[in-house]
Amino acid sequence: MSDIKKDIDSKVYQLTGFSDAIYAEAFVEVHHYDIILKIVLMNRTNKTLPNINFELMTQGNLKVVEKPIPITLRADSSATIKASLKVSSTDNGVIFGYLTYDSASGTEPTMLNINEIQIDFINDLLPASCSELEFKKKWAEYEWENKVQVNTTITNLREFVEHFSTSLNVSIMTKLEEADSQSDSSFLVANFYTKSKFEEDCLLNMSIERVNLANKSGQPGLKSETKIAGLIRLRAKTEGMALCVGEKCKLVR
Repeated sequence: MSDIKKDIDSKVYQLTGFSDAIYAEAFVEVHHYDIILKIVLMNRTNKTLPNINFELMTQGNLKVVEKPIPITLRADSSATIKASLKVSSTDNGVIFGYLTYDSASGTEPTMLNINEIQIDFINDLLPASCSELEFKKKWAEYEWENKVQVNTTITNLREFVEHFSTSLNVSIMTKLEEADSQSDSSFLVANFYTKSKFEEDCLLNMSIERVNLANKSGQPGLKSETKIAGLIRLRAKTEGMALCVGEKCKLVR
């Protein structure tokens, strides 16, 4: 493995297999709207592999602005090459492609397909502050809306709101002190606010209630079960932000 240290915004992806002549892995570093790929190449053969060339392609709002330079690797040696990409929005993107290298005989170059790199540009949401007036203003202005049904095994309303905030790493705007977890209230509305690393924000409004499920079996002595049901509405300035945060909400149980 390489000796490149990953920072907080870096992830490593395996691009080729250990049995391939060239083992490759990529360290993806996201710096706001710039993405740096540090690709480590290892020659796993006992021969020199000349003219190793990476061809990168993208899907989504990604664009390759600097291609990796071709290199030659001696037997059992390694090297690091770099590529730069630009991001135009927070929509998720995909990087894919292949690498080629010349054979010793000079015939057709050998080609290896690389594994796709799936990039989630808002993988880490950040808690952010927003006044109630600003929240209402943005809620009226932002045109992209998404809706997610609540699906959880938690039965306490306040506990679920706090769990949701912690799991998604978003700020709770509603004062939960006013909704005592031990009260008889069966309904709760809470607002949340968050930003991505691209400074794009998202507004969330959660309306949940505690409902009793009837004893469908009809058997005497069996108690009705309690569960939380409700809806999370999201609004954002961009479609990508609304969709991506919505997908993350679905994972909170």
